Amino acid sequence: MTQKQANFLEGTFAGGGQMGTLMCNFDWASTSLGSVENWSQSLRTSVGILLNSHYPVVIAWGCELLQFYNDAFIPLLGDKHPHALGQKIPQAWPEFWSGIVPLLQKVIDTGEGAFLENMQLFVMRNGYIEEVYLNFSCSPIRDDNGLVGGIFIACIETTQTAANACAREEERKRTEASAQVERVAQLPQSTTEYERQLRLLSEVTPGKLHSILESITDSFIALDKDWRIVYINQKAARKNGQTPNEIVGKNHWEHWHWLAGTQIEQEYHRAVAEQVPVHFEVPCQPLNTWLEIHAYPSEDGLNVFLRDITERKRIEVMLRESEERLRLAIEGAGLAMWDWDLVSGQIICSDGSQAMLGLTADTKMTYEIFLNAVYLDDREGVERAVQQAIAGENDYNVEYRTIWADGTVHWLASKARVYRDENGKPIRMTGVGLDITAQKQAQEALHQSEAHLAMAQKVAQVGSWEFDLASQKIIWSETTFQHWGFEPTQSEPSYAELLERVYPE
Repeated sequence: MTQKQANFLEGTFAGGGQMGTLMCNFDWASTSLGSVENWSQSLRTSVGILLNSHYPVVIAWGCELLQFYNDAFIPLLGDKHPHALGQKIPQAWPEFWSGIVPLLQKVIDTGEGAFLENMQLFVMRNGYIEEVYLNFSCSPIRDDNGLVGGIFIACIETTQTAANACAREEERKRTEASAQVERVAQLPQSTTEYERQLRLLSEVTPGKLHSILESITDSFIALDKDWRIVYINQKAARKNGQTPNEIVGKNHWEHWHWLAGTQIEQEYHRAVAEQVPVHFEVPCQPLNTWLEIHAYPSEDGLNVFLRDITERKRIEVMLRESEERLRLAIEGAGLAMWDWDLVSGQIICSDGSQAMLGLTADTKMTYEIFLNAVYLDDREGVERAVQQAIAGENDYNVEYRTIWADGTVHWLASKARVYRDENGKPIRMTGVGLDITAQKQAQEALHQSEAHLAMAQKVAQVGSWEFDLASQKIIWSETTFQHWGFEPTQSEPSYAELLERVYPE
């Protein structure tokens, strides 16, 4: 493999984690897809999206439906990983292929997306066979000719939801079979009763529901219709410095009395009253934290997932403060910022950018409007600098003129950087501009002053010289060269050479 081919492979599978490495080393040339450098742009782009997705994703490509998948999908494969990579979907998933064939065929035939809910799988993972439920969202991927070249399959595991549904169904059956068995979701009257109910639930779902709720990264609380806590996982209990047994059975608003009257209470009541899920972020002052809350109403009460987002909020505050400091620095320096989306063509400017170009503040900036604002004699040079920067040939660093509506000429200096995606394609160009009219006017005034001085000295036959003490360098006017008998085209003489020209007496 040449270095160029190796670089191409790394670029195609960049940012893909474990699966990116496996795909980079996979012998694709032995499949119907052929070597990676011959893949269509559509396939390479789709694989890039798959590898960088945080959700479980599978791509089935070509008439053979060859399989790609990302790191997030690995846990759903169980012992099928890693040999499932590059396999035909029917070979990789024989146990449920017959159930998903119509779905995939519909996507291929119609070019329209399809959805499959709560597909049941049995996967060998964590050392034993687990029952897993998934929602599949299947979308067609168009090839470079506009035809359906493959299928993009996004997966969401719904095992928890399915387990809850199974638990409710089994609970109903047990209630019918014996009036002595209370409903699993009913309020426990004591810690002993709670433990008994939890054991019953464990029997109904073979430990799955409890296992899931204890393994998730979020805190979880289940409330009945009277706002009493019927379940709380270890993570949520630890946040309060307690065990689940110390919390279960208590009234939510009495146990966390400081939440009464807050947004949390308002949203919980709205979810139950309107039977709609709610999602919100809220500060929790007693715990000095920020929480992201998802609450889902049910026929038995309310299920609540809570996530600590304190660190994210802290970073957001720091980012806003940093952006404000940057804005103040930019305004203080008289700079204007702009950001050009090279894909969509949209240009976003900071306040004052349009004014620098002699445009009104409400002007919606485009590349064409910008070019038209550049002085005609400078326009070609600016456009060439832009294209060279996008092509990666040179940095964008230009000076150019604009003419305002009042007829005045203004000089601007601009620098920018081009940003590229993992494949090296330019996607953004971000830069700053500075009005340097005053500097240019000062330079021109100095130039004219020096020209006038030179003219006056020439007419009066007066020479001038300047000695730089720091560099020990002397600068002569043309007349001074003539006075000493030197040619103006040569460099200034040394001190020793001058002494030789001085009359000895």
